[in-house]
Amino acid sequence: MMLAIAAEGSAESRFAGSFDPQRTLEYLETYLAWDDAEIIVATEDPLDIPFSRQTIAGKMLGGVILVSAYEMWRQPICYIVKFWIGRHGRRTSASRRLIKAVDDWAIKHDCLAIYATATGELSDREQNLFENMMTKTGYLNVGPTLKKRITSNE
Repeated sequence: MMLAIAAEGSAESRFAGSFDPQRTLEYLETYLAWDDAEIIVATEDPLDIPFSRQTIAGKMLGGVILVSAYEMWRQPICYIVKFWIGRHGRRTSASRRLIKAVDDWAIKHDCLAIYATATGELSDREQNLFENMMTKTGYLNVGPTLKKRITSNE
């Protein structure tokens, strides 16, 4: 289910690159195995759970990948590595439930702050919806995200 949403997000993004299902599975498995990371999914069932290899009841609406990093402080920083909502999950409560799960996870892990970037390179409308949702839930714009393309477009 996560692979299907990743493929959908890749097709929707303006980021130029070739989607690779095997690399995507390896990427997700890295976060599943990492002690300082978590993948949380939102399904049609309102009970969001940390993702596991168990069968998830209900259709997956989206998910979030989180990492905690101590860097140079006694407490970690929480990073939202990926935040995605499939098309069928938009305009539902899935994004709000995932943000609540992020906040709960960061509090449980005694994080100093949560950082997120809006780097999905989505349509202007979807990008604005994501940024608006984040600011409405307490996120502040603390600086730009910069990008430099290294390889030519495919």
